Amino acid sequence: MSTGFNIHLIHKIQPDVIFIHSLSPATIPYIKASLHTHTPFVLALHGLFSQLDKNDFTTQSERLILPFLLSAGMPLTLVSSGMRHMLLDWYGWKECKAIHVVPNALNTVTAHHTEKHIVSAIPWKKPHRILSIGNLSIRKNQQQILRAFALLPAEIRSQSQLCLIGKDALNGQLQLEAEKLGIKESCTFTGVLPHEEVFRWIKEADIIVLASTSEGFGLSIIEGYHYGVPAVCFDRIEAFEDLYHKKCMMPAYEYTDEALACAIQNALSTSWDREFIRLFAEKFNNHTMASAYLNVLMQAQPTHLSEKKFDQLVDTYLK
Repeated sequence: MSTGFNIHLIHKIQPDVIFIHSLSPATIPYIKASLHTHTPFVLALHGLFSQLDKNDFTTQSERLILPFLLSAGMPLTLVSSGMRHMLLDWYGWKECKAIHVVPNALNTVTAHHTEKHIVSAIPWKKPHRILSIGNLSIRKNQQQILRAFALLPAEIRSQSQLCLIGKDALNGQLQLEAEKLGIKESCTFTGVLPHEEVFRWIKEADIIVLASTSEGFGLSIIEGYHYGVPAVCFDRIEAFEDLYHKKCMMPAYEYTDEALACAIQNALSTSWDREFIRLFAEKFNNHTMASAYLNVLMQAQPTHLSEKKFDQLVDTYLK
C-alpha cells in the first residue's frame, strides 16, 4: 500500500494512534504516512532479526532506523524482557523509556472451551510424559531434546515417553535421529494437531521442554502452565525473565546435552504444585495483555522525527 494512499486513509479516518506491526520495507509507507500527518504511532516487534544475523538485510532496519525512531519518542512494544535487554545492549544504551514489554498471552477463552471438550482417552502410554511443542526445525532445536532424552538413566528412560508436536520442517531428520539414538520406540511424532488435540496432550503431560536456540517468547510454556505443567528450558530464551519461577520451571543454565538431560531428570523427580503453576499462568491472559497495549497506545504522542530525516534513513536502509 502506497504512502499516498495511507495519507488519504489517515485524513479520512483521523485515527488517534496507529499501531504498526514489524519494521520492514512493507511497513515503511505506514510509518512515513504517520510522520507526514503528525499522527502518533506505536511499533510492535514480536522478534528481533538482529539477534539472528546482523549482516542480513532484514536486520538492517533495526540497526539503521529503529534507534532513531526510539530517540524521537516513538513507543515500541516487545514481547519479552530479554528482547528489551538485547536492544539496549546492541545500541549501547542504559535505558530507553520508549521501549515497553508486553508479554504474549494464552487465549484462555479457547483453552477453557477446549477443556470442556477434551475426551477421556489419554494419548500417553508411559508414566513419565515429556512434551515438546513447535515446528520441527533447527531453531526449535528438538534434535538436542532427542539427544538429552537418550542420556537419561536407563531406568527413567524406559518409563518415559517423548512427544513432539508440530509441522516437520526437517523432512524426517528427527525421526532418523531417534532411530539412530535407539529411542525410536519412546518417541511420538504427531505432526500438526488442532488446538483441542494439543491441549489434550498438554493436560496429561509431566513437563514441557523448550530447547530453542532463539525464542522471542515461548508460548508453549504458558500453555503448559495453564494446565499446571512445569517447564524445562534454557535460560537463553528471551522471555526467561518473564516466564521463570522456581516453582514452575527447571532451567538449564548450560547449553549441553548433559545439562538438558539433567534438567529433565530433575523436573521428572520434583513434586510440583500444579495449582501454583496454574495461578502463575493467570498473569498471561488476554485482559492483561490488552490493557498493557492500550496503556502504551493512549500515551503515544507525535514522533519528533522529520519526514526528511526518515527518508534519508530509509534510503540508507534500502541501498
